[in-house]
This record gives sequence, C-alpha cells and structure tokens, in this order.
Amino acid sequence: MAILIDSVTPQHNLIARKYLQDSLQLSPQSAIAWSQLADVLMRDYLNRWNEAAGTDSNARIELLNQAEHALQQAFSLDPTIALTHMDDGFIRRAKGDHQGALDAFERALALDPNLALAYAQKANQLVLTGRPKEAPPLVLKAIRLSPRDPARSVFSWVLGRAYFAMGNYDDAIVWLRRAVEERRTVWFSRAHLVSAFALAGKQTEAVDALNDFNGALPGYTLARIHDIYSQEIPNQHLAFQSTLNELFKGLQQAGMK
Repeated sequence: MAILIDSVTPQHNLIARKYLQDSLQLSPQSAIAWSQLADVLMRDYLNRWNEAAGTDSNARIELLNQAEHALQQAFSLDPTIALTHMDDGFIRRAKGDHQGALDAFERALALDPNLALAYAQKANQLVLTGRPKEAPPLVLKAIRLSPRDPARSVFSWVLGRAYFAMGNYDDAIVWLRRAVEERRTVWFSRAHLVSAFALAGKQTEAVDALNDFNGALPGYTLARIHDIYSQEIPNQHLAFQSTLNELFKGLQQAGMK
C-alpha cells in the first residue's frame, strides 16, 4: 500500500488493487489484505474512478459487489480490524443505510481511536444525517492526528461540506478550494466549490471554477449529479435534501446545464 502513501490517485488506486488481488491469491487468509481491498474498491466506487468513471451502472454495481465480498472475507477472518469497520461504513453509505454507516465509523474509532480518516468519515456521515454542526471538531481532530495524511484532501472536503451544509459559504470555500487543490480528480468537491462561490455571491469565481471543473472532469451535468445522489448514494434525510437543493441552486446560478 506504499503507492497510496505517495499519493492517492485513480491510477495508484488501480495499481494498489492489483497488488492486493495478487497478494490474496498467494495468501487468502490475510484479513488486513481483504480489508484493504474493500477499501480501494470503495474508493473507486465513491469517487467514480477507473471503471466507475463511465456511465456503465453494471461496472459500478460489480465494484460494490466485490467490495462487499472482500469485507465479508475480512470480517470472517478478524472482526477486530478498525479499517474493516470503516469499509463497512462506506458500503452502508453507498446502499443508503446512513445511520448504519455512522454506527460503523463509531465502531472503527472504538477499535482504533487514532484512526484519523475514521474521524473525518464520521464527520462526513454526520453531515449526511443532518448534523453538520457536530462535524468540524471531528475533522479538526483528524487533521491534528495526521496533518500529512494521504487522505488530507478528504479532511478538507468534509470540513468544506459541513460548512456548506450550515450555509457558511465563505468558510466552505476555503476548505473546498483546498480539497480541489489537494485532489483534482474528485467531482464532488469541485461541484460544491462551484456552488459555494455562486451562493456567496461570487459569480466570477463560480464561473471560473465551473470552467475548471468541466475541463478537468467533463460530462458532469445537473441531471447527472442529481442521478448520483438519488440513485447511487441515496439519502432521503430532510436536512440533507435541503442541502442538496442548495447545491443545485448554486450550480444553476453558476451556469451548469
């Protein structure tokens, strides 16, 4: 997994997946390898990387199925690995079980109170369950625990998302801009940055950010983003739906079609 410590990119994620699959062919009783495999599969699924980047829904479903299989293998071998419970949270999130995902991230932290990414993901899940005000202290703790973490862009994204959900668009911009700079291959931080600029009344910056988004990751439209949130990452929580409405309002104001 050293390749992901260097930098987390779609290409590195795919290489890590191949290494893990080869390793498990040789040593299928490694719970940590199965857990790491579930982790990289879900990273592709949630970030829409590699085969998940296209419009083939079957490819995405297959990724999720593979991640669930890897998770089950990891749990059957050793249910005490914190990363496995964090992966469980990712899978539950993808399937719309948001309270179950929150519970899974809390179990991960109970097993490893120093797992910085689990604090950030618990914070992310609090946003998804309508509790964004509780999220920033958890993300700031993650940053203190691991200031040079390979997943530091996730910390920035979650903090930006929390401020966005609270309607604090100026602070959201600070962290969302940082998230985009740290990992330019993720669509959702870009979409929220565009919307935050527009909702903060910074139309020129919103248009520039939208043009940069379209140039870096072409093909994202209002309809496509709506489908992602309604079908691929379902969440009917009323507070979160209100945040989504604001996201779409800002994207429309910026000129996204």
